[in-house]
Amino acid sequence: MSSIVVPIRRTTRHHVTARGQAVDLDRFALVGERFLDVSAEGCLVACDAGVKAGQQLILSFALPTGLWFDAEGEVVRVIEGWREGDPGYAAGVRFTR
Repeated sequence: MSSIVVPIRRTTRHHVTARGQAVDLDRFALVGERFLDVSAEGCLVACDAGVKAGQQLILSFALPTGLWFDAEGEVVRVIEGWREGDPGYAAGVRFTR
């Protein structure tokens, strides 16, 4: 009998549709402007430019409450958008500062 291991999420993700900017820290080039979900540990950004794991980003976006949030983060996952249910080309970003 095989068992399926389901990872336990440490924080709750909140689906948002927020506008802002995700900017590559090295090139200071815009990567994306739509934030799809946010948690205390990171966010999911719809990307208009290519990204790779380990890339450092500067993030700035307004939460639905009107509060602006500024942070630095690292791309930890790239979603190519090929699978059914994917939000399109996007990056999972872990907040570092």
